[in-house]
Amino acid sequence: MIGKSSVDNPQEVDRHVSSPVQIFMTIHHPSPIRVGIVGLGRAGIPLHLEPLRSLPQFEITAVCDPLPGKARSVAETAGRNARAFATLAELLASGCCDLVVIATPSQQHYREAKAVLDAGVDCILEKPMAGTGAEARELAALAKEKGRHLFVHHQYLFSDELLFLQEIIASGRLGEIFHIEAFWCSYQRRWDWQTLRANKGGQLLNTCPHIISLLLPLLGGDLDVESADLRLIKDAGDTEDHVRFSLRGRNGITASAMVTSVCALPMPRLTLFGSRGSLQENFVEAKLRYYDAAAVPALSVIDGAAPESSLLREELPWQEEALPVCPGQKRETFHEHVASVLLKGVPSRANADEAARVVEILETIGQLAHRHAPA
Repeated sequence: MIGKSSVDNPQEVDRHVSSPVQIFMTIHHPSPIRVGIVGLGRAGIPLHLEPLRSLPQFEITAVCDPLPGKARSVAETAGRNARAFATLAELLASGCCDLVVIATPSQQHYREAKAVLDAGVDCILEKPMAGTGAEARELAALAKEKGRHLFVHHQYLFSDELLFLQEIIASGRLGEIFHIEAFWCSYQRRWDWQTLRANKGGQLLNTCPHIISLLLPLLGGDLDVESADLRLIKDAGDTEDHVRFSLRGRNGITASAMVTSVCALPMPRLTLFGSRGSLQENFVEAKLRYYDAAAVPALSVIDGAAPESSLLREELPWQEEALPVCPGQKRETFHEHVASVLLKGVPSRANADEAARVVEILETIGQLAHRHAPA
């Protein structure tokens, strides 16, 4: 199946994804915020229960999982008032939560987030937000209609990595940034539920939301998808394990990304290309090489034969730096930000409109890949 696209139902592709109008709500909650967590697997416990339990602004009052005994055993250590439920419907009917985390398998996200919002409860939703752009926009609209917050867990918006890259670009030391190259690569064989298209599995919906949410702010917030390729190389199941796409930001910066579990050698995680230098980073450390424009003469074109070949060569005053991507200062985490929104009314940086835009971009990538896949 090498080279076969895993996307169904191709449609006419709209390569442009427009920027939505953001509407912020001020909703104040009593503290601590009562939280229920639905789905106690590899996302629910380490990515949500553990950080929420460590913050005084939250109290875990409910946990929910369909596996017999799982919810009961987790409830015993989740919090003194934590109750165990077998279904989301039972949890919502109990009225014991102000905020519900949906950390269930991807194909359940849209349906379960909709149920939470319909119940008039705020929601944290794991990525992918939904399987289609239409579903994502419906959830964003429903949150507004109900006057509730829908936070999508795009945690890289709060990462040291994004803030570091934004600071480097703003410093101007690399000159004008014109291209970004990203490689999120590993080699891992998979045969679990996330290798099935029916479960909304694959790299596009499960890993690419992270890299799209990271690239969007660097590309000016709006972009066109220029090309895409999705392939199933070695995993079990029927969905892609290798994704490649190219983007053009509204700020003029282009980006190319490869998200794959079929790369056996390390690659630089992200490279910035600037008019006076470049940066490569691996999430821990960044290496920079650049020069000061004031230290070199301006160029002028020699039209015709050069009197000396040496005139076409120069020694640039390169400067090199190695900098930590995570400098060590305390930054607001995703869950701390949720608390600030709910308790202080600050604007959300994890809002549903931005998250729906990510889903629309993913959908466009999938459609383009299908159109250009080998027959």
